[in-house]
Amino acid sequence: MIGKVLFGAVVVLGLLCSVAKGEEVVLDEDVDAGSGVIGAFLIGTRSFTPGVVVQEGNVTVEYVVTNVGDHAALDVELVDMTFQSSAFEVVDGGAIALTADEVKPGETIRKNVTLLVSVPGEYGDNAKDSLYKPKSAAVSYISEHNLENKLVLRLASTSTLVVEDVDAYRRRTDLHIIEWTVFLLVGALLAALPLSLSIAEQNKLIASQIKPKTKKIR
Repeated sequence: MIGKVLFGAVVVLGLLCSVAKGEEVVLDEDVDAGSGVIGAFLIGTRSFTPGVVVQEGNVTVEYVVTNVGDHAALDVELVDMTFQSSAFEVVDGGAIALTADEVKPGETIRKNVTLLVSVPGEYGDNAKDSLYKPKSAAVSYISEHNLENKLVLRLASTSTLVVEDVDAYRRRTDLHIIEWTVFLLVGALLAALPLSLSIAEQNKLIASQIKPKTKKIR
């Protein structure tokens, strides 16, 4: 009974992560819920660090793939078409791909790639959309116990990569020291002008009220 429940849960999770729009998912024909045989079953995620980066900044993309099945996955190959354009340049980690001859049951493989991003925008999927409408990042593999069928896993993104325009970032974060200095100087001059005029008028008024003393000659 426990084996059937576990198998059902794994199948549902795998379908959510693996189904792409318009694409048929191939399941192992030899899988039998009654026998408890699952075969190789990969699940995986794609994440971005940081999730928000300024144009011409670096972002690290991490791919994590785990075999939750009971047989090894063979000829594992990950390809992510999201970052194949000229908007991205690899600065560390090598090619945006991951390959493995074998991933044993319970084994996890990882790949980190650091990219320089030159075009602002949003990339990847948010966590909810990527679960039901995954895009671009895919892992293909063959189950050890059924070498005839090639399976495809679509990676679920844990977040969306947001690349902010560098000019917008500067406008938002610039301290504007020069502008504030000019503003304060002009404000001080405008405040001092009426004050100086008022003092001058007061001095004139005081001077007009003081009568000069005259000395009488006998």
